[in-house]
Amino acid sequence: LTHANAAVRLTAVQQLTSQNEDALPWLEVLAQDVLQPIEVRAAALQRLASMGESAAQILPAYLSDSNIELRFAGVVGALQSHSLEVILAAGDILSAAQNDSSPEMRCFAARVIGAVGNVGFHRNLLSLLNDSEIIVRQEALRACQNVHHAQLWPLVLDALHSADTRSEARKALIAGGESALPVIADKLHQVDAAPVTHDLIRICGQIGGPRVNPILQTLIATPRERVRSEVLHVLARNHYRAEPEMRPAIFEQVDAEIAALGQLVQMSIELPNQLSHAVQPLSGILTQMRARGRVRIFNLLALVYDAQDILRVQTNLLSEQKDKRANATEVLDVILSQDRRLRDRLVPMITAQTIADLAKHFSAPASGIAEQLRALYTQDNSQLKNNWLAACVLYALPQLAPEAANTILESARQHPEEIVRQTAQGVLCRHNTVDGDFPMMLTIEKVLILKTVSIFAETPDDLLAELAVYLEERDVAAGQVIFEKGDPGDSMYIIVAGKVRVHDGDRTLNELSDRDVFGEMALLDPAPRSASITASEDTRLLCLDHDPFYEAVDTRSEIARGVIQVLSQKMRGMIDEE
Repeated sequence: LTHANAAVRLTAVQQLTSQNEDALPWLEVLAQDVLQPIEVRAAALQRLASMGESAAQILPAYLSDSNIELRFAGVVGALQSHSLEVILAAGDILSAAQNDSSPEMRCFAARVIGAVGNVGFHRNLLSLLNDSEIIVRQEALRACQNVHHAQLWPLVLDALHSADTRSEARKALIAGGESALPVIADKLHQVDAAPVTHDLIRICGQIGGPRVNPILQTLIATPRERVRSEVLHVLARNHYRAEPEMRPAIFEQVDAEIAALGQLVQMSIELPNQLSHAVQPLSGILTQMRARGRVRIFNLLALVYDAQDILRVQTNLLSEQKDKRANATEVLDVILSQDRRLRDRLVPMITAQTIADLAKHFSAPASGIAEQLRALYTQDNSQLKNNWLAACVLYALPQLAPEAANTILESARQHPEEIVRQTAQGVLCRHNTVDGDFPMMLTIEKVLILKTVSIFAETPDDLLAELAVYLEERDVAAGQVIFEKGDPGDSMYIIVAGKVRVHDGDRTLNELSDRDVFGEMALLDPAPRSASITASEDTRLLCLDHDPFYEAVDTRSEIARGVIQVLSQKMRGMIDEE
């Protein structure tokens, strides 16, 4: 407590408990010493309040202190003290701050409630969660991490729908743990849950525990294939084992996954060997959905059979070593020996190494490519509902099935999902079948460009589609400075068309053109720009700010893995240079 280093003194204060009564005199000195750093004084004030009656004489002076942090510590300490008079005085300060016209003071009130962590203040939080100012709602959501009350959770769930409050709402629900599960369960089965379903499933995974399993097991057969993937992943990580009465439903779902996989395989075989720009997105999502389908089959089997055995089989089947793949096939054959029908159907299919081998295990489609594309768009197979798949089908239609394109595209203009409507309208405009101009880039085209960035190369396309919404198109005239050396770096740029010059003053360091990327490291580590960038000719850019990128990294492990790979490559490059 008397150490020369302020950080040590602060840590010492924070480590004290009510058992350290001999430290009270030192805390009083630290709290009132104006030469001490504010954070040390504030911590001492709060610790005093929690340790004894002596704080009642000191705290009132700080309830209206001009320094906001000392006032904060004084109010929090007073509300945690043992003096009724001091508590009532602090309560008046809190009530005034909560109703103040200044958003900063309402944030102050939310901070106090969160620091005190008393569930009795939940009514105060209800009004702050409905505040008109985003910063106040964000602070109130942070407070909910420490104040768990059933009346708060519906408002916290509503905050998941906004990008401005989603991150804090997610943290609050995770901190709420099992107390938040009933409202999460209700929300998952409501019609308007679709935009936040993936968040809710991941939150359940973070909460964990046996109470999560009954909530998620009801979604094992949901039509939305990405939701099924996430549900099964969480159940596997939560060590869920299906009860005997659930096992027939599990095997029924395995059959449904096999049928859906067959439809994806049949469509993949129909695609031309040389993929054009218009067909690449469709080919990509079909490949990714086939891979997810195989993983789901294994995860379903792990709910019934020994999970470790199934995991080893799944891992070894992907091995480049032939003997490991052979061993995995034998083990799977033994595991499924009691169900010959499933074994005979599943083992040859799941062990196929190529798309051509896989196609041998499914009947040839009875309809032509136009009808197959129509079925994928309308998603007649209820196991393949995926809005990105529907958009990719529309994008490829004019090339793969021109005779059916107009009819399907026209109907898609009324689709309930924005990405599907946008794609249909854009494709029709560009093929001059409807009036109007469509100058903006389609989300699909933004995704194709994002795939060229090393950070996102391994991220599934349908996840990139969510990130692509935040890409801002910018047109820059020749000679215009995009940023100067020394400017704050907090965004990444991709050149759609045009050319830019990288320079330090008059010295040219590099020339960049179509599909080149610059500033990507600013997303990972915001720092002053190391060089200036100026457009050499009229240039169109896509810009991604670090806030939506951080949000994506926080929720998408695939993007986080891409970041790790990029950083590892840069570190290896630096080591090699040394």
